[in-house]
Amino acid sequence: MPKSVVNLLNEPEILDYHKTEQLLTEGNIVPNVFFAVGYASRCWKDDGTFDTQKALKVANELCAYIRLIKEGKING
Repeated sequence: MPKSVVNLLNEPEILDYHKTEQLLTEGNIVPNVFFAVGYASRCWKDDGTFDTQKALKVANELCAYIRLIKEGKING
């Protein structure tokens, strides 16, 4: 995993089957939010259906990330 502020995969918001790789790996809040939005925009499959699991993965990581910011564990 690239250098990251914190390992989000161990946070309670992350579902067990999403603990494969961390998406939000930047050392700053703004790039992580932009990355999350970009990743979420790719949650549509080629056949036009929405990939709910992909969207849940990024949403849960973002929720964990925001909670850690609020708790003062990430300075950004």
